[in-house]
Amino acid sequence: MRRQTVREGLRAGFVAAAASAGALWEFGRVRGQALEPINAIAHTLIGSRAFFVTQWQPSVTLTALVIHTASVCAWGVVIALLVPKLRGGRLLLAVVLCSAAIYALETNLLPESLRPGFERILTPREVGVVYFAFALALAAMLHHGRRRSPDALPGD
Repeated sequence: MRRQTVREGLRAGFVAAAASAGALWEFGRVRGQALEPINAIAHTLIGSRAFFVTQWQPSVTLTALVIHTASVCAWGVVIALLVPKLRGGRLLLAVVLCSAAIYALETNLLPESLRPGFERILTPREVGVVYFAFALALAAMLHHGRRRSPDALPGD
């Protein structure tokens, strides 16, 4: 059961990574620099140079995407393990609350070197939208996976 929950969290995390990366892309595109918020994530490994890369640069952009995907998948597993039996509205509420806690941790409590980086480029509202996109995608995928599992409740 725990192995299934981990797999469920990884799948949901992968989709949530795509959704949140899509939000980052769009906020960057509106500014005329579609990859700037995504590239900023790479600062955790390559340093402040990542903040100045606004276009596709494989060493920066791919590093950022790997970090982002790994981080979101890890959070997906943590959340799936925290709420293994929730479904529907309770699952959505729990995931949104977890996402809010992750937002607070990653943007306020972690040292600068471990923060996502995109919070230095986007407005606080836009950063909130990125985390909300993460939460919605994660909750939708966890719910979908639980509906399809053999132990799903009837009517879910």
